[in-house]
Amino acid sequence: MLDFMRTAEHSARELGSRTARQRLPIQPRPYFTHIQDGLSLGYRRGKRGGSWIARAYDTEHGYRFESLGKANDLIEAVGMSFQQAQDAARLWYAHLAHM
Repeated sequence: MLDFMRTAEHSARELGSRTARQRLPIQPRPYFTHIQDGLSLGYRRGKRGGSWIARAYDTEHGYRFESLGKANDLIEAVGMSFQQAQDAARLWYAHLAHM
């Protein structure tokens, strides 16, 4: 498992805009922001754009991760916006609750 737990929490402002995400240093670990109890949205910036990842926590299973897809960093119409990634993370989290 990748070492996602040692990342610092970031504000939605830091991950919410394409411009702000482009200022983040490239690193292998994602930047996470809390979006609701038990659920965080992560962003991993790479050399050719970024990607979104969801992180859920519960006491029974610990941390779970789900790759959500590419971020719309390079072209607005290609990839998911911050809001779309939040929606996808919440949908995945709701699915986990029904498993």
